[in-house]
Amino acid sequence: WMWSGRFVAPIIAPLAATIGAVGASLVSRLDAQTAGRGVLAALASVLVAQGLLSVPTASFRGVGPSAVIKSRAANQWAPMSFSAPHTGLEWAASYIIERARPGELIAYTEIGVLGYVTDHPILDLGGLVDPKLSGAQGLSDEEERAYVHSRRPAWILLKDKSCCLIKALMKEPWLAEEYEEVEGPRADIHAYRRRDTTPPTPDEVRAAYALALARFPGSEHLQKKAAMFERGEDKAPEDESPVEDAP
Repeated sequence: WMWSGRFVAPIIAPLAATIGAVGASLVSRLDAQTAGRGVLAALASVLVAQGLLSVPTASFRGVGPSAVIKSRAANQWAPMSFSAPHTGLEWAASYIIERARPGELIAYTEIGVLGYVTDHPILDLGGLVDPKLSGAQGLSDEEERAYVHSRRPAWILLKDKSCCLIKALMKEPWLAEEYEEVEGPRADIHAYRRRDTTPPTPDEVRAAYALALARFPGSEHLQKKAAMFERGEDKAPEDESPVEDAP
């Protein structure tokens, strides 16, 4: 319920207060027995809806003969959560943990998990937390792309399904000149490494995983990737492409 719906989160509290006030007013006009039944029925409806929304769902990937249905695990952190987890965001975090030096700037769109579990400064290509890319300062498309270039992020992750800015960035001459395209965390994410960067040391990767797991201890993906790194494994045989995340 919280993909595009997440943008209405700021009004949820006042909306709930309003509904509660209206409900209390209506209940006050009923006798005690009828009011009690109504409250119990409403509570039961909420619990049933929440439980149904927490049931594992499926994701369709591909088109035509190549289309497959990937099962999505139930929410491992909160079984009664309103949504099943979308693990694609964690894949980007582990990808950067193993490739970027501490303190390097990362440009990406789905910044939530990456920004939470690491201390990397983030350039939000979606513009939600960057006024220069949000349209608030009235920059032209060319000025927005020039701004991204001026920040010189160490890594740039671009999604196929992202906005026009992202698609235009992929055609910028400086991207090919100053960055090397490498295999991304999954098929629909293009990863670009600035050519003058160096990989992190093993101790830096261990410290980054320790920080990530301290902040997100329930993440099975980060636990698994940290263990794989210690064993010197790049990709386990059971690894699968992550479920599609937010558009």
